[in-house]
Amino acid sequence: MGYLRHIKRNNHCETCRWVVKYDKEDLIREVKLVYEPTEYSRINAKRYGYKARKLHNREQLIAALEWDKEKRSV
Repeated sequence: MGYLRHIKRNNHCETCRWVVKYDKEDLIREVKLVYEPTEYSRINAKRYGYKARKLHNREQLIAALEWDKEKRSV
């Protein structure tokens, strides 16, 4: 998985967060980088309330991508 390798090698700013979208089989479908997480959170809290997507930091994203990679290889 190229994106996982990229995330592990390159350091991103501490404030950057990622949104992970899943498909029906709980496999990762899409990953988006959010540059302004406070603004994104505020807007989505108004729109979606408690159903808003969770923002992941770098370590959480790596864990999610590794879990997805293991699940796809089985």
